[in-house]
Order: sequence, then structure tokens, then C-alpha cells
Amino acid sequence: MNELAALLTAVGGLVTAIGGTFALVWTTVRTSKRERESAAPTVAQELADAMRDGDLTADELEGIAKGMRERGEQQP
Repeated sequence: MNELAALLTAVGGLVTAIGGTFALVWTTVRTSKRERESAAPTVAQELADAMRDGDLTADELEGIAKGMRERGEQQP
């Protein structure tokens, strides 16, 4: 009886671990895709605006990166 309980506990743990891993990977893939799709046009426009004067400075790049981080924190 002890061996059966240990076996059921091990199988339950394995199923839980597999389910958790699947959920983590699924969420990561789906969230990343949505973020990339929404961020790409915005960042491209910001980079184009920054390059209009022909000189892309570190301050402009930092501002664009900061904007991306702030928008990423606001994603649901």
C-alpha cells in the first residue's frame, strides 16, 4: 500500500510539473508575440523621427528604450 501511495504521488507530481511547464511556455510565447506586434510599428516610427536630423544620439536611443519599458509595464 505504501508503494502505491508513493507511485501515485510521483505521477501526480509529474503531471503537475508538465502542466506548469506547458502553461509557462504557452504564456511566454503568446505574450511575446503580442508585445512584438504592438511594439514594432511604434519603435520604428520613433527611430525614424530620431533620424530625421541625420544624427541618432545616445539620449534619443535611451528615450526610445525608456518608452518601450514603460509601455511594456502597462501591457495587461
